[in-house]
This record gives sequence, structure tokens and C-alpha cells, in this order.
Amino acid sequence: MAQIEDDDRSAEEPALPAPRQDHLIEQRFMYQMGGTVNDWPTLVLTRNEHTASANAWREAIPLASGTLDVTKGQIKDAARSIYADHAEILNELGPG
Repeated sequence: MAQIEDDDRSAEEPALPAPRQDHLIEQRFMYQMGGTVNDWPTLVLTRNEHTASANAWREAIPLASGTLDVTKGQIKDAARSIYADHAEILNELGPG
């Protein structure tokens, strides 16, 4: 995922979208993943990256019944698929 860097723009130029901190795994899986979401790893994402990530999660595991019926293993598998191009994120998921 991209990091926002200072690009030496003048004060008149529009600001880059503010980054936001987001959980590596969506909070809706709190029941399956256990613990408290405050202990879960997070990512710093731009607004566009957050939108893409949220859409990828919803495609992999639909809202509503998909959230209730999914297992911890399925959640981790979805995360590995969603973040397949980001080795540093996959390291946070740990083994299997």
C-alpha cells in the first residue's frame, strides 16, 4: 500500500487525501478472530486505498450472512488473497 510523502507542493495546491489507519482484517470479523480489535495490526491507507480494500473484503466475504458464517481460516485466506501483492502485510498475518 502506498505511503504519502511530502511532494514539495506550494500552499495553493490542493492537499493529498489524508491517510487513515485501518485494521488489516475488517472489524466485522471480531467474533471469529478473537481478542480485541485494539490489538489487531493496522495499515495506513489513503482514502482510495481504503475504498479498494473495503470493496475487496466485501467481494471476498459478503456482508450480513457471509460475516456470520465464515471461519477464521477463511478470513485469513481472504486476507492473503486481498494483500497478495504486499509481502509486508502478509507477514503480519502469520502462518496459516
